[in-house]
Amino acid sequence: MPKHIELAVSLHHLTGSAEVVTLINRFGHCVSYSKLLELETSLAYAVQQNDSVLPSNISVSNNAICHTCWDNFDLNEETLSGAGTTHTTHGIVIQEVSGDSIPAVHVASEDVPVKLRSFQYVPPPLRCASIMAKAEPAVSGLKVMSHDASMSAFRNSRGLLWVLSHGLFSAGSVPDWSGWLSQTADKDDNGKLSQIGYLKPVMNPITKISTVQQCLHTSIEISQKLGQQYTFVTFDLAAAKLAYNITWNDPELYRNVFIHLGAFHITCCYLGAVGKLMTGSGLEEIVLESGICSSGSIDQMLSGKHYNRALRVHQLMAVVLDELLLDKFMVHQDTDIVAHMDLEMLALSSNAETFATAEENDVCQEFVQHFMAFADQAREGAFGATCRFWMQYHDCVWTLLTFIQSIKENDVPVYELSSSDVFADIRGRPTELCPLSASVLYASVETHH
Repeated sequence: MPKHIELAVSLHHLTGSAEVVTLINRFGHCVSYSKLLELETSLAYAVQQNDSVLPSNISVSNNAICHTCWDNFDLNEETLSGAGTTHTTHGIVIQEVSGDSIPAVHVASEDVPVKLRSFQYVPPPLRCASIMAKAEPAVSGLKVMSHDASMSAFRNSRGLLWVLSHGLFSAGSVPDWSGWLSQTADKDDNGKLSQIGYLKPVMNPITKISTVQQCLHTSIEISQKLGQQYTFVTFDLAAAKLAYNITWNDPELYRNVFIHLGAFHITCCYLGAVGKLMTGSGLEEIVLESGICSSGSIDQMLSGKHYNRALRVHQLMAVVLDELLLDKFMVHQDTDIVAHMDLEMLALSSNAETFATAEENDVCQEFVQHFMAFADQAREGAFGATCRFWMQYHDCVWTLLTFIQSIKENDVPVYELSSSDVFADIRGRPTELCPLSASVLYASVETHH
């Protein structure tokens, strides 16, 4: 697309002002506002006439796996009665390709009109969805993953070296958990960027069962066009309840459809469960006195409704608990870990090379093993009931950090085991689908891999 057209489209998108586009046009840098409206209207008609459900950047060949995600899109405009606000459903398709990708070729079914400056979109009617009663899944043969504490990030080198770097050498140079995972990741990984395509929006709220049914059918059609046997769809918790009900009412039609729960909503529910566990324990007073969260936000932090603040507070609390545990351990341990240059270099410059050097150091590994044994003693109550309670909170936070690590690194085995702990802790909250979703996921992994 030429520069004078791209500039006009960008200015109109950013400002929505005809005067700005007209002013730049008079300087000779972009097309006129009327010409811009004609181009945008023609593009809108071309998109409407597109006869393919696939976005233009999704490859029809060399598809390794594709995955669709659907969520609500709400614009709560200010209206006199409060009615008439915008509630639609938008989706994306995420594709992994093997080899060189060949984008889909889309041909309009008819000529695109020109010289028009307005566009009226008439959404196609949704298929009727009638669910007589709430169905129940076939749970025979499903099993729940057993707890495996060794999979916790606190018990592997990635987490323990982060704890030691924070507790022994940190002067503000050690990043938080997400930054640590990024900086110490293996740079030799030859992974490819995923292709992300935007699907046509469904002009109905996602709370309608007919809307969720349309999302499922669109996802199935995409999988069929790409030659993929199984369809993977992600919804948030509210939409997933409707989607599960639809698939359970017709198990034959949706036998190859796997519904996943969004990790963001799972994390928020888990943060709420941890906050409920710690209510009245003194956590609120510690957080307020330290200034890491204000009094007006403490309730949202404990309930998990404010994701960023809740995750930051619990991560900082875990770091402080680790440092207190480490200080206590150093009193009992007759060694000078500060003398080890490998750990100090890792704290000052966190990257894959310094991490590998510290991980391979035999003295560091011996120190880590002794520290883990000391932490197990505290976990079992060797230092009193209060210490044991805070170690329980500490383990809950590290379960969450392990869950986040599995998502960032696309580690399916760790995701399976960490999610089982997450789902077990949030049981009883309005997420009764979580344990069942985990069992279905584990069964599908064992069956098809």
